[in-house]
This record gives sequence, C-alpha cells and structure tokens, in this order.
Amino acid sequence: MNKKFLSTAIVASMVTTSTMGVGYAQEGAENDIKVTDKNTNQNVRELDGIESKQIFSAGEGSLENPYVVSNLEEFKAFRDDVNSGNNYSGKYIKLGADIDLNNEEWTPIGYGKWEQEFNSKAFRGNFDGGNHTIKNLKIITDTDYSSGLFSLAGENSYMRNINIENVIIEGSGKAVGSLIGYGKNVNVDNITVKGNINIEGNSSTGGLIGYGHTNINNCEVNAIGTITNTVGHHTGGIIGYLATRETIINTVRGNKVKNIVINGKTWFGGVVGTSDRGAEIKNNIVENVDLNSTSGIKGGVLGVANSTGGSTGNIKVLDCKVLSGTAKELPIISGVTSDSNYISGDNLEFNELDLAIKGEVYSLSSDMLGSNKKIADINEDKDLIVDEGTVAVIREGDTYKEYSSMSDAISESSGEFIEIVDNINEGLTITKDVVKKRNLPINSYINIDLNGYTLSSSTGSALNISGSSVNIKGGTISTSDSGVGAVTISNDANVRFRDINFVIGDNSSESPVQVSDGGATVTVAGTITSINLKTGGYIISNENGGKVTLKIESGSKSDNKPVSPSNVGNLINESKGNVEIVDKPSGGGSTGGGGSISKPEYTHTQIIGKDRYETAALLADKIGNYDTVILVNSDKTMADGLSAASLAGKLNAPILPVKQNKIPDSVMQRIEKAKNVYIIGGTEAISKDLENKLSDKKITRIGGETRFETSQKIAEMMGNYTEAYIVNGLTGEADAMSISSVAAKKGAPIIVTDGKKSDHEKKSGTDYTVIGGEKAVTEALEEKYSADRISGANRYETNRAVMDKFYSGADTVYLANGETLVDAMSASLIAKNSGVVLVSKNSDNSILKSRNTVQVGGTSFTVNIPK
Repeated sequence: MNKKFLSTAIVASMVTTSTMGVGYAQEGAENDIKVTDKNTNQNVRELDGIESKQIFSAGEGSLENPYVVSNLEEFKAFRDDVNSGNNYSGKYIKLGADIDLNNEEWTPIGYGKWEQEFNSKAFRGNFDGGNHTIKNLKIITDTDYSSGLFSLAGENSYMRNINIENVIIEGSGKAVGSLIGYGKNVNVDNITVKGNINIEGNSSTGGLIGYGHTNINNCEVNAIGTITNTVGHHTGGIIGYLATRETIINTVRGNKVKNIVINGKTWFGGVVGTSDRGAEIKNNIVENVDLNSTSGIKGGVLGVANSTGGSTGNIKVLDCKVLSGTAKELPIISGVTSDSNYISGDNLEFNELDLAIKGEVYSLSSDMLGSNKKIADINEDKDLIVDEGTVAVIREGDTYKEYSSMSDAISESSGEFIEIVDNINEGLTITKDVVKKRNLPINSYINIDLNGYTLSSSTGSALNISGSSVNIKGGTISTSDSGVGAVTISNDANVRFRDINFVIGDNSSESPVQVSDGGATVTVAGTITSINLKTGGYIISNENGGKVTLKIESGSKSDNKPVSPSNVGNLINESKGNVEIVDKPSGGGSTGGGGSISKPEYTHTQIIGKDRYETAALLADKIGNYDTVILVNSDKTMADGLSAASLAGKLNAPILPVKQNKIPDSVMQRIEKAKNVYIIGGTEAISKDLENKLSDKKITRIGGETRFETSQKIAEMMGNYTEAYIVNGLTGEADAMSISSVAAKKGAPIIVTDGKKSDHEKKSGTDYTVIGGEKAVTEALEEKYSADRISGANRYETNRAVMDKFYSGADTVYLANGETLVDAMSASLIAKNSGVVLVSKNSDNSILKSRNTVQVGGTSFTVNIPK
C-alpha cells in the first residue's frame, strides 16, 4: 500500500502563535504532550496541509473525561496522529457518534508490520466505541503488514463496545482481522461484526483479530461473507492465532460466530484457528458456519492446539457448542502438534476425537483427555504406516478401544461401531490400502464406517460375511481376484450397503456381491457405484439357489437414477438364483429369477458434490448440451447469482460459482465444454486475472459498481420481458432465492435493491412482484412498481408461498439447504420447471409429501421427507 500519511507536528517547547491561536505545551514524555486551542481549550494537532485541525470534539484523554471522536474527520485525524508517532499510551478515547467510512480505502490505525514494528507504531491507548457503529470499512493491504480498523494495538489496554458493519479487507496482509490485525496484551470486549464481510489475509486471519496475545469476551461475528486465508496457517471466526505469554492466561469466552464461510488452507477453526498452551476457550457458540478447504486441519471450535507458547498450562476448551453448518460435521478440536501438549475437554459436543498433524497421527479419546497418544506415522512416500499404531477404534460406551488394524477391530467386535482414523494431514495421498481382507466373525452385529478408505484383497473376496448383521458405508470394497466378488455372503446374513463403490478384477465375470447360499437379505441405500463390472453391471448374484431378499432404501446407481423396475435389472444378475425385491408399494414391474418388484410411488435422489463447486458442476452435467456458462462469486454475495438466474434460463447456461482469483478444478472442467462465458460482477468479485485465464473463450462481463447496478444491466440484456421480481439484495437474499428458478423459467429479471429504493425504471407492460415481507422490501417500493407481493413470516414460509403459486402441480421438486443458499442458486436453471424447496433442520417439509424429490448439495442435518 503506497500511502502518504498526514504527520503530526509536535513542538517540544512552549510556542505561541498569535495568528493561529494555538498554544503548545510539553508536559513530560512525548506521548504526554498536551496540545490545546487557547480560545476553546480543546485538543488540537497541526497536521501537514491542515491548519489548526481539532482532533477531538471534547475530553482530556482520562478515564473520567476521555477524548471524544464525533465525526469522520476527527476519526481520520486521530488515525493520522497515531500513525505519525503518538501512541496514546494510557489515554482513553471514546466514540461519540456513528462513523461511516464510505468504502473509501482506509489506512489502519497504528499501521505497521506486525511484531517487528509493534514497539514503534502500535496504538497503545484504550478505545471505547460507546456502542456506536463504524461501517463500510475497506482496506487493501501490503505484504507483511497487519490490517484491521487497528493494525497494531496494545499493551495492557482495552477495546470495547464497538459495532463494525460491512468489512472488506483484501490483499496479502500478515495478521488480519476486522478490528485488530496484531494485538498484544489487549482486552477486547463486546465487539460486534455484522453486515457483509470479505476478510482476506495470507497468515493469521480472523473475523475479529488476526494474531493476538488477547482476551476476547462477549463478542460476536454475525455477518454474511467470508474469512479467507489465501496462503498460510491460522484462520478463525473470532481470532486466527491465539498466542500466550508466560504467566498470562489468555481467554476467548462467551463469543458467537454465525452465518459466515471460513476458507483456510490448514489450521483453522470456527472460533480459533490455532491456540498456544495455557489458553481457555469457553462458552463459545458456532452456528451456520461453513469451513472450506480441500484438505488440511479444521475444527468446529479450535483448529489446532499448539504445543508452543510462553505458558505451560493446559489448553482448556469448555462448554462450547457447534450448532449447524459444515463446522458441525468436524471435530471440536482437530489437531495437536506434539504429544507433550495437553488439552482439557469438559462438556464438549465432540463429533470425532481423532487428530492428525505434521505427518503424525494422534488420537484424543474421551477417556484419554489430558494426553495424546501417537497412533501412526506418514513416511516420505506419504504412505500411512500403521504397523505400530492405531487405525481403527471401537466405541465402548463413552470410551474408545484402539486397534492396530481394521482386522483386529473386526475380530473383537460384538456389535460396536468401528471407525477408521482418517484425519490425515493436508496434501496427503494414500498410496496403499490400510484395510485388508477379513472374514467377519459368525453371528455378530457389526457396523463399519470406511470413512472413504478401501477394504481390499488380492486373493478372494475382500469381505466374507457369514450369518452376521452388518452395516457398512462410505468407502470402496475391492478385490483383484477375477474368480470371486468383492463381497461374499452366506448363512442367512443380513447386510446393508450405503454409499459403497465396488471394484472387482479386470477380467472378472462375477458380480461384486455374491450370495453363496440362500436366505440372505441385502439392503442397498445411498449411491452405489461400480467399476469393471463384467456381468452386465450387476451388483448382486445368488450363486447356489435359495431365496435372497433385496431391499432398496432410497437407492440410486452411479448415474443417480432412482432404483425402479426399468433399471433394477442392473442391480441383479437375472441368470443366477432366486432374488426377490421387497419393501416397495404395490404396482407393476418384474425382474428375473422369479422375483417381482413394484414401482416406488415416489423417489428421492441426490446431487451432492464434495463442495459447492463440485455440486454446481454436477448440476451442469444434468443440463445436457450447453455452449455458454455463467460465472459468479458466491463467496462475495448471492446477489449476483440471483440476478443471473433469468439470464441462465434465456441462454440455457449453468451458473457456476468461482472464487475471485481462482477457478476450482471441477468448475474448470465444465467451462472447457463451453464457447461463451458470462462473468457477473466487477473485478472485485471476479478478477481480471481470472478472466485472462479464459482467453480462448468469448467473454462477456456484466458488472456495475454495485450489485444493484449489476442486476439492472442484466435486466437490460433480457430485452422484452413481461414479469420482473423486486428483492432485497442485502438482507433479503434468502427470500429472494426462492424466486430464482421462476426467473429462469420465465426469463423474468430479478431487480436487486436495498429494500428501500431502486433506480430501476419501471417498464410499461411489465408485472412486478415483490418477494419478501415489508421488513425486506418496503411498502413504498412496492407502490413505486405497482407490485404484488409474495411473502411469509420467514424464508421458509416465503419459499412455500412461491412454490404454491408457481409449482403447485409439480410432480418433482428440488430441495436445498435454506441456511447456506448457494446450492439453491446453482440449481435455478435445472429446477426451472420444478422449483427449489428450502429446508432446514426444523423446517416444515410437508410440501415434499407425495412428490419425487431431488436433493441438491449436502446438509449438516437429516432432511425429513414426509411419507
């Protein structure tokens, strides 16, 4: 950042200037200089180019009579005074009014390169926001500089009672947060970050503080947007790196993180990215927070418990809750860096307790809190070596029993749930199987979660099940023996497969699942995929007669088509044995082997990728042939994606999400199929560098200076239209998302507004409809466009009202997570004739009853579909 800072002229001796009416008096050390106007007795500084500038409207800088900042000019003058060398040590400053920074590029207070320039440049005073709001903060950072409203702040000071609304921090800053970049011995209390945020750094990046020896209490980051660490470690919803010092116990207590997306490379968490020894993280809540990375270590509350730090005490994580979002699917604590590190964990809502970091795998079990046991190594070839460590654990009540191999765990299992340790350090590729073939014990009840691993064998079946009840999910079962199936079932076994990929030998003529004698029951659930099937693509065959019962629970094959009479033959080898398919409503249809099947009245299928980008790519595949794609940055805002829905319908072009400077691989593969690319938004949303990567395509960029202008430009491109929809693109995106599929179907533009006003010119002959209640879009705006209104008490009721009006007769509907919305955006084109139902953990889903449903994208909750 190339800046010219205003400097403070400090006069060390008494000077009287009659023409300016300003007296300067030194009262001791430099930082205690008192500068007053002789006529008003108010504090002034003479800044370059600004004569007789009053910095503060009132006050003396004491606790009882603090300096008062009453407007933007005073706030800038205060900033410039700090950046010119006055650190305000021991002084007190208080906001006397709300401050609008107007999205002008802001130079942080105490601007400097984090620790190395702290002593010379940090703000060391106390700042009280008086519960006022500082809004529209925009910072463009340079490498190694710390950035936030305050760049460097401390020592032994406090910041409290501040509301920060709408934050953009871009660049390659080192230690970045909305309030403080780098803080040392600073107490932070009652800070709220709200509105829309996009915080970006290359190390130690947090929603509130980047890096700090700090106490953070009763703060809340509740905003729409992203916190992104583009290069390094340590990213958190509240603080990126919580550092400790000798004899000082730093705390993060009573904080809330809501409704944001945290993008990290590794070592990141919902509240704290990384914590040193001796910290206490207590009573924090994480709600509707997504943690995204293709690999790396991430925790619902704490990313990594670091063994370093000045303190020797335990890291205490107490009474924390992760309520929703992808953060709920993660461990509360994800990683530790040394077996000398200790963690206390009372009253935690753990999902998993297996930890991995730095090429060494650890297990933290609930009966082992206070110590970490090394369970595996990763060698130079990135193989997971498990000969002397644990690869499987069995829950026994509230404890874990550890085993050195899956085989040993299976041998001793008598009905417990078996899990495979799989939190592997970022960048790791498993090049050898960790689980080998095993004969399951006879007449036992066994649950196996493969966690994405392969159960494999080079000779014989990988899994032999005799007379047992077995549930197995989430991985690959493989054999390279061409004479057998991947799984052999015998002696009346009851086996259920969910989300399994079967692999058999290249020259095999066998089915993946073989029943060696009758009486077995096999259940298929989730998505079943197969590789190298040589017997017509069959999943199951009955080798030796007898009756085998096949049950189908919401099943789908690898093409995501529902199991039905027309394709059930692809699941069964009709030439062998007697297979009966049961548990379906009465109806027609049959299959070979003497059995029969009745067509399910309604089906439920899924289109779910590993992240939002892959889900959108899979949706694009469902569209069929297309020569145009539309790119939006859903990290920044959903508004551009909303505006693009009508264009997607007109051009038959899938909407694909990208990052500002990067195209995910799954999305790039779909872009390569197209000739034309529409980019929605300006370069702050999708960069010119990204556009240049697509130089072989015909590029059309549609972008205004604001999301409102962008939507109007799209409306202009739509040409003649007879319907349009008015939405709130700031706080009403959830309501507005319900109309996106309708816009795609009708070619009707979505006019994005702030809910109160719009520059969109009313078009003669066009019927306008407001989406959302009067809190989202005012009655005045409704009257301006003579509009109808569709609304409900909340986003889900508004969604149901849209569905009732436009899709009441649809046999099939799509459903998507109503909290994150991005999958609903990507589905607007494919769902244009069906509609998208928004769902949540507690939503009323009666609208799904008696319909075929297609779930788009994953959820952290089970979707309840009424029978």
